[in-house]
Amino acid sequence: MQFAESKHLGLLSINPFQELVSISERCLLPGIFFGIAGTMNFKRINDPESPDAIANGQFMLFSRSVYESIGGHGAVRNVIMEDIALARIVKRSDYPFCWVFGEDLIRTRMYRSLQMIWKGFSKNMADVMNLQGAGAAIYNCLKSLLLAWLPLILPVWALSAVFHGEPDIILWSGFVLAMAGSAIMFISALSTIRFLKIPFPYVLTFPMGLTMHTAITMKSLWQRKVGKRKRKDRTYTENKSEQHASK
Repeated sequence: MQFAESKHLGLLSINPFQELVSISERCLLPGIFFGIAGTMNFKRINDPESPDAIANGQFMLFSRSVYESIGGHGAVRNVIMEDIALARIVKRSDYPFCWVFGEDLIRTRMYRSLQMIWKGFSKNMADVMNLQGAGAAIYNCLKSLLLAWLPLILPVWALSAVFHGEPDIILWSGFVLAMAGSAIMFISALSTIRFLKIPFPYVLTFPMGLTMHTAITMKSLWQRKVGKRKRKDRTYTENKSEQHASK
């Protein structure tokens, strides 16, 4: 409250620490979170000059006057991603807005099984990543797959080329570069695992999470295209104007 009032914020949204307990959560969610974060520019989100805006529905603190002036949740009653839609309305209306990490303040647990992860993220992944058009979708899906498997495949292929060919500076340079790229990805995966406070061996399942992220993104894009999304065993039908409002 003190922070929000001191900054005269119309909306403060805090991203909680995500608790991962089950094997499905620990195997898949680190890669999924990494895939989502890779599409976000956190500086632009809090930049008043940028139209980028996201919010986490798990914590949204509004100024009453701002909430009422934008029409409250009634303004986004037909939008699946109402938290992000509200954030965009607040920012578009030139009210002060802030989205921050708050892992030391709040803890939450989202989806507790493989089925819940698949259904829960499928309803909104395309919107969370703000994917517009087939080109952006294909690029992000390919990026996740390449980040998942190239760090494993490329060093093996490069080392095989070194020992099955005539070793020279080009082959050895390729191997060194492949190992360096894989090391960077491994460090990124390890940092994510440590940030989420789960056991070290789950770094080995990181490619599975990135692959699941790709599959979920494709399903989410399809659901958005046909205008039907599922949430908690209910199917919502959206028309084009409602989809446009969410953007």
